[in-house]
Amino acid sequence: MLTSKKDALRRLKSLCDAGEDLTSFVGFDDSKFVKWRRDVRVAINDIFGQTRGHLKEFEEQIQLGEFDTEVFAIERSLPILQSMRDEVNEWPSDTRSGVLVKANTTPKLVTQKKRVFVVHGHDEEMKQAIARVLEQLGLEPVILHEQPDKQRTIIEKFTNYADVCFAIILLSPDDFGFPKNTSHLRAKSRSRQNVILELGYFLGKLGREKVLVIYREDTDFEMPNDYSGVLCTPYDTGSQWKLKLVQELQACNIYVDANKLIKK
Repeated sequence: MLTSKKDALRRLKSLCDAGEDLTSFVGFDDSKFVKWRRDVRVAINDIFGQTRGHLKEFEEQIQLGEFDTEVFAIERSLPILQSMRDEVNEWPSDTRSGVLVKANTTPKLVTQKKRVFVVHGHDEEMKQAIARVLEQLGLEPVILHEQPDKQRTIIEKFTNYADVCFAIILLSPDDFGFPKNTSHLRAKSRSRQNVILELGYFLGKLGREKVLVIYREDTDFEMPNDYSGVLCTPYDTGSQWKLKLVQELQACNIYVDANKLIKK
């Protein structure tokens, strides 16, 4: 349908603010949750139409599970609303009328503003390099410890921010491990356990094609056994890993311009 970019951004911002207010309201009112959820549904249909999957994405986040609370469901759905705001912000508008082209005319490549989760260990240099490259490409790196806690458990916080279009897993030699029936002299360097756990999570959530593993080469570095055979990208000081990242993003229909990586 036709709608103005300004109006779409205003409505989505208002709904995000209202959702934030609900999560911080001491005496939570179920009726306000029901009204907010309905208002979001109406706004998504008005802005994006019914054929582009945006409402389905919201419904997957707001749906109450057996042990979910309304507050938890709102917190889980807010990142997807923010992502929709980012998408609308990239829409072209007519300079004379400010009216958008039909919102259901989906381009071949998705919008530039997308969220990419960065799973990392203790290698700060590696993490920062990947994050800066994502920003250069016009993407938003999601680094968990940089996000607000909001009194959540780690796993709650992780799943709240895991609604992304792509994930980059950084394997760095942070720990040592060896079978307990052998000598410590046979220890090999390996990644942190949380990194391996989150690798498995994103493989299941996004699919293997939307997960890129970048590893720091090291003597006797032990890769996850169950992931053996899958091509991983070595991290180097040159540009090879950057080009590989661009190729994998474009293969997933995520629009990025490699020219932005060229220093001017």
